[in-house]
Amino acid sequence: MIKGFYAYVYFTGEPPIRTYGCTKCSATFTRRYNLLRHAEKHKEIKELHACNFCNRTFSRKDSLKLHMKSHFDTMQNEEK
Repeated sequence: MIKGFYAYVYFTGEPPIRTYGCTKCSATFTRRYNLLRHAEKHKEIKELHACNFCNRTFSRKDSLKLHMKSHFDTMQNEEK
């Protein structure tokens, strides 16, 4: 008899989807990275990242990077 992972693949034809669940809420994710990023929302003390141009703050550094790109795009368009 086939057990576990191989049985699932044999009967369904595809590997099982591994999920990572948040211990603070009912959110689940297929990637561990996304769970870790989500877990930052539950932190009591949040580190904020501020924009040097407009002082807008972001809880995630990648969001700040994306925002900064908008400033540089605007500056390049003004130079033309």
